[in-house]
Amino acid sequence: MILPLLTIAFLTQNIFLSPKSHLWPSKILTFTLDPDSTRSDSRIAVYRSEKNYLILKRDLFAIGTGHDPRICFEAVGFSFMEQGGENGIQKARLKSPSGEEPILLWWYSVSERPYAEEFKGDRTTAPHRASSNGDWRWKRFRGSDVIQWNLYGPDEKELRTILESLSNPPR
Repeated sequence: MILPLLTIAFLTQNIFLSPKSHLWPSKILTFTLDPDSTRSDSRIAVYRSEKNYLILKRDLFAIGTGHDPRICFEAVGFSFMEQGGENGIQKARLKSPSGEEPILLWWYSVSERPYAEEFKGDRTTAPHRASSNGDWRWKRFRGSDVIQWNLYGPDEKELRTILESLSNPPR
């Protein structure tokens, strides 16, 4: 009974409340924000560094799908060839419409305080990874700020190096 009520409340919140507007840093490590990516929906920010992309999503729905990367990637023609994960990091090998096979790494970071404080200064990183889907959902449900980090590019080794600079392991 409570799950349907919570779902209805979440889905209708924008009718009664205006959605939060989020500010994103112009750079994260070597990634530069695409300012057009936040114009229509400030909850999603797209960064680029040469051939790699960093896509950040916030205000995730803890009870539903969150925002599974499959939704967006499959919508633009990618297919998921392999998928697995460990230590709070998910990995997928994709097949693009052009036949390339890039890698996608994604994880959820959790902060007890608003991310506006985390995103100050030159070194912007994800505070701590959630250890699992259940972990980030529970913490989000209890009021923590959660961001989904999607790191996409052709070279897994390079992406793992970037991930180590961006993210701290689960507590």
